Amino acid sequence: MIDPRTIDYIEAYGNYVRIWSGTYSYISRERIAELTSALSASEFVRIERSKLLNLRAVAYIEKSKPGTFTFTLGSGTRIDSTPTYRDEILRAVHPGTLSVRHRVKE
Repeated sequence: MIDPRTIDYIEAYGNYVRIWSGTYSYISRERIAELTSALSASEFVRIERSKLLNLRAVAYIEKSKPGTFTFTLGSGTRIDSTPTYRDEILRAVHPGTLSVRHRVKE
């Protein structure tokens, strides 16, 4: 088992998922939908159909194209969201409650 606090993000990988933690990745037989419901909604947010992001791993967030965001992780990895998950992202990272760590860069 991997401590959820050490996970940067999770992405669908065929019939599996790839779990990224720093420079390491792990393959699991879980499906992304199962992990979405199992992991804390206050720490993890779906940013596209195939990606689940740990908000603790985010160094900053930038608005990119309309309805999308680019997340830069502490590791330097940059991940883009899709417009489909815009509302879910905004609920998870509401501008009025953003910590310094999660400020949306205008």
